[in-house]
Amino acid sequence: MNTKKILLILLACISIIAFEAISASADTYGKYETLSYKISNDTVTITKCDFNATEVAIPDQIEGYPVTIIDSRAFSHCKKLTNITIPDSVIKIYSYAFQYCTAITNITIPDSVQLIDSYAFAYCDKLESVIIGNNVKEVGSFAFEKCYALTTVVAPKNTQKIGTAIFNYCSNLKTIYYNGTEAEIEKSPWKNFKDRREIKYFSYVTIIDMVNNQKIKRMYDINSSLYVADIKEMFGQYIPVLYTDENCENEFDLSTILTENVVLYAKSQTSTICVTASTGEKIFITTPYLPENCLVILTCYKDGKFVEMRSEINKNENIYFVVNADFNSAKIMAWESLNSMTPVCDAEIVR
Repeated sequence: MNTKKILLILLACISIIAFEAISASADTYGKYETLSYKISNDTVTITKCDFNATEVAIPDQIEGYPVTIIDSRAFSHCKKLTNITIPDSVIKIYSYAFQYCTAITNITIPDSVQLIDSYAFAYCDKLESVIIGNNVKEVGSFAFEKCYALTTVVAPKNTQKIGTAIFNYCSNLKTIYYNGTEAEIEKSPWKNFKDRREIKYFSYVTIIDMVNNQKIKRMYDINSSLYVADIKEMFGQYIPVLYTDENCENEFDLSTILTENVVLYAKSQTSTICVTASTGEKIFITTPYLPENCLVILTCYKDGKFVEMRSEINKNENIYFVVNADFNSAKIMAWESLNSMTPVCDAEIVR
């Protein structure tokens, strides 16, 4: 093969490689429901939203790539937008991203976000409350300018930089909830707001429900405790055990004073009740989420008529009842107080 042909083949190979490299690095554009997006360097940027959109839940992935950026002016002037959900994948919210979204009343910025750029939420004049995620390192100048209705802001302790007049013309903003202590705010740029607005200090308690694969996150006053009534409110009538570790080996002490953010793990609590008749016959009943220290009441019936009752305090251990009367049905109830007696089961348990 002569030199000329070899050179032509080499040039052709180089051209193919260069073309493939250019193609691989080229941005991809597309539409997802009311959103326009760009895929670049294996990440997704939301570039635009339909002006007529009313509720938008940004996905955490598009075409298999994580949504990490909300671009400058992406939602600007979406004046019909009343609700926006930002996923945990988003890292940056660029300038003017949500300016003039005049129908939004509440916004939650997830913990994944590190940057809220200048004017990002400016002129959202119906915006009442903002929860800023724990890992927001920087808030740009005038980020919430002229959010006239803004009354409440939840601020993270990890913020390192706050731009000029981020709450410019937010005259109704009276309270900032700071995720930390009085000592910690002194090292934070949020201390600059102490003279003009009330600062309230709090901790987050995040509970991972291991059974239902759900996450519950609540705010608590700093130096307070988590009460049984709080857990009951989160989970319903029956209360799980809380642990400090994912393996659910170390039980959380509810008397612990909350001085920092806490992540806990909830595991379903079960008690097994053995009902034994004087004849020696047994009924085993498993009751999920039975409150500890409640009074467990067994009522026995013969052909629908009450014949005997037994009770024990629940200690998260097996409970053993011996019934002397002849019976053919029974009910188990958990009694926490005079105002709270609830059947553990909806139907009668028939032997």
